[in-house]
Amino acid sequence: MGNPVKEGSLYIKISALLMFLALFLHFISMGAPDWAKANEDITNRKEHIGLWRYCVDTIGGGTACNAFVDIVVGDWIRAAQGFSILALFVMLGAVAVLIICVVNGDDDDPRMLMIGIILTGVAALFKLIEVATFACTYQEYFKNKDPGIWEDVGVLSWAFGVAVASLILNCATVVTLVLEMAQGSEK
Repeated sequence: MGNPVKEGSLYIKISALLMFLALFLHFISMGAPDWAKANEDITNRKEHIGLWRYCVDTIGGGTACNAFVDIVVGDWIRAAQGFSILALFVMLGAVAVLIICVVNGDDDDPRMLMIGIILTGVAALFKLIEVATFACTYQEYFKNKDPGIWEDVGVLSWAFGVAVASLILNCATVVTLVLEMAQGSEK
């Protein structure tokens, strides 16, 4: 009997790697306060927000950040935060299941593969809701600060892009796992 990691399915290995990268990007995006920023072409305010904090450039230089619990923000940010946390826990479970599949060489066990598909699919759904909630409603935060401006006061920033990349990797994981399931059913 050989090494199951070396002999295991390529789809399972790719899935585990993709899910690990998706989790890594999720950690980065979750903590970064740069999901959106004030559009400096429209307003003089230099401010950026994330899921948990908002930051303002101070007059003397530097940046001052505070948690959203310090101010009143709409329920949209709480929804994005909640789905971000749910996605984190499900992604951790999916990574654990996929690592078990790689280490044990459980290519022939459809139950573990199905658990992996379900977990990655649920994580992708939670991540999609998180990203969509933020993207559809972040303008509310900036428009409340500048009510006289009718244009879009905020623009999406780099951490939002990282969150979308995490979502894409998560979806790619689901696809590779489904391909593995289809390949396993042909045997």
